[in-house]
Amino acid sequence: MTRASGEKGGSRVSRPNTAKKRTRKLPILVTSFVILAIGFFAFKWTPPLAPPEIAVETLPPPISPKNATNSSSVWLRVENRGVAPLRIYEIRSGCNATLSLGGACTDCSFPIILQKHAHLTVRVEFRDRQSSGMSETTVTIYSNDPRTPALTVQL
Repeated sequence: MTRASGEKGGSRVSRPNTAKKRTRKLPILVTSFVILAIGFFAFKWTPPLAPPEIAVETLPPPISPKNATNSSSVWLRVENRGVAPLRIYEIRSGCNATLSLGGACTDCSFPIILQKHAHLTVRVEFRDRQSSGMSETTVTIYSNDPRTPALTVQL
């Protein structure tokens, strides 16, 4: 008994079903597009922060009756001119000087973190003065500035 090709259960010619393949790809493409769109709008891209930048300048000592006769100290202003926080790990002086910290430093324990445009005042006091009245020393500041991780200032 043979059936006609138009009847149920008749013989069929096997050909690839491209409609099913298209419908399989379509949800994958839509899903991928939705994920990309959500990622684009959900996560705002922010540029990386500029690195910290240490800057040191010599300040005139504050005028007071005590400092009028004693000129054996120098004041330094350490500033962060970068955008990212500047971490000062350590400040060392030469053998003939002592350091005291002030300014934005409230705790004054290392590491000291200076935010953008913040500064720290360092007083360098010479222990012994030379016969000419002038003393010399170096102060080295260790920080996370990638350009100058160890900045030495000659005083």
